Amino acid sequence: MGTLKQAPANLEKRVQELDEQRMALQAQMDSLSKKNQELQQKIQQQDHLIEGIFSIHRALLDHPRHNELLSDIMILVRKILKTEGSSILLLTDDGKELYFEVAQGDKGGEVKNFSLKVDQGIAGFVARNSQPLIENDPYSNPSFNPEFDQKTKHVTRNILCVPLRYHKKTIGVLQVINSIGHDQFDQKDLEMLELFCSQVSLALMKFRMIEELQDKNVELEESSQLKSFFLATISHELRTPLTPIVAWSTMLKDCVEERDVLIEGIEEIEIQSNHLTGIVTNLVHLAEIDCDQVYLNLEELSLNEITKTCLLLATKSVKLKGLKVDSEGIEENLGVRADEEKLQLCISQILENAIKFNDPQGWIVFKGWRYEESVFLQCINSGDGIPESLLPILTERFRQVDESRTRKHGGLGVGLSLVQGFMDLFGAKLEITSSVENRETSVTLSFPSL
Repeated sequence: MGTLKQAPANLEKRVQELDEQRMALQAQMDSLSKKNQELQQKIQQQDHLIEGIFSIHRALLDHPRHNELLSDIMILVRKILKTEGSSILLLTDDGKELYFEVAQGDKGGEVKNFSLKVDQGIAGFVARNSQPLIENDPYSNPSFNPEFDQKTKHVTRNILCVPLRYHKKTIGVLQVINSIGHDQFDQKDLEMLELFCSQVSLALMKFRMIEELQDKNVELEESSQLKSFFLATISHELRTPLTPIVAWSTMLKDCVEERDVLIEGIEEIEIQSNHLTGIVTNLVHLAEIDCDQVYLNLEELSLNEITKTCLLLATKSVKLKGLKVDSEGIEENLGVRADEEKLQLCISQILENAIKFNDPQGWIVFKGWRYEESVFLQCINSGDGIPESLLPILTERFRQVDESRTRKHGGLGVGLSLVQGFMDLFGAKLEITSSVENRETSVTLSFPSL
């Protein structure tokens, strides 16, 4: 009887043990199922990552537009890392600020208009130190700048930020905020973002190279046009004095006994020969400056005397145009250190332009003064004036304000570029200002005082 009574108890105990084993097995199966699900998610994430990387590589080969490609990459970053926002911030040329090149997410359009100092925010910290950062509690980080949250009425819960490098130099940062489906960013998220970071760097490198090539192509095209313009101009400038020289030379053969005609012809040949000599001399000076083979005989010179000499040599041209010249505004004893021949060439060139581009019956005023450690000579003339947008090209060689085929004034467009070149060699400065409204142009030379 005792044995029969124990049988149900043993059976019950066995059933309980089996039930416990079943539950343990079920727990293991649930755990395995969960791990399998997590593994499937990771595999799916890795597949998306690999697919994304390959799609970026394909886009790098044929994507025509810079911003569209970067935007596509950042959309992919958000999708794979499962974040609310992603952005690319680039450093300004001076390295003092970061600006949003691309910003994806609900607040992307708003933050795109913001910029931040490089010493502010998590992005600034990463850019300064060129080190990645995982920050899962940004408001406790002293570097975090809550200004963007305040302006956009947004809450930043966590940030993952990595530096962007181009030729071993940090050029900005890649950043994602607010993970979705998990509370924190981890090392695996960082590794994935760094993979995308390399793709963004490649994209930026590609488009910067394209921009550089485009700039070079524009420069080459401008150089080609400038060369064609120069060849046409120099052909005209050389032909202009040669025509009367040849004509007078032929005529004088038949007019040997006519003294008046002979003198007139010889004077014209002399004028045109001097003009030709001036063209060749200017071209030689340009070549010397380019080859750094300019010989300078630097000495202490009187700016007053050299200016007087230039005015005297230009007397005939001034009278022919009926100009009034006032040089009373030049103070006495203005000494400078320069090469006499080349300083005279500079002042003569400025005076020649003041005459050439002046109005008939116009005026030219020279002023000279000393201020602090500098000596100044200024030439102001009446005339049409020069638009402010064209002032920078005045010292570029072979460039002229009027580059049309029907331009009124001759010249190669090398005068002021020579002046600039010689002034640089003297350690002096050239400044040109003009007003179309007031119809006047001012050229100022400033030298270190002796």
